[in-house]
Amino acid sequence: MTKLPTDLSGQELIRILIRLGFAVQRQRGSHIILRRESPFARVSVPNHKTLRVGTLRTILNDRAFGGAIDRAAVMSITVQISRFVSSGLLCENSSDGTP
Repeated sequence: MTKLPTDLSGQELIRILIRLGFAVQRQRGSHIILRRESPFARVSVPNHKTLRVGTLRTILNDRAFGGAIDRAAVMSITVQISRFVSSGLLCENSSDGTP
């Protein structure tokens, strides 16, 4: 089983979810709500410096994907997140203007 990154920020997770077809819908306080149309899913991501592993696991398992994809696909996405973080592809100053 792939380990989840322990140093992933809310902004980095938002960038990853945008790459997976989500769009920022709105923000309420420190939580940013993202939505995907097909298959429908809505997720609230806390805009914190680092996300707790349990929070990240909950978002990936049942909130972000709403049962639309199986556990193997979620694990594949987890591996992609780990690669993004370890390779430095996600930086605080992104050139495309995404949050």
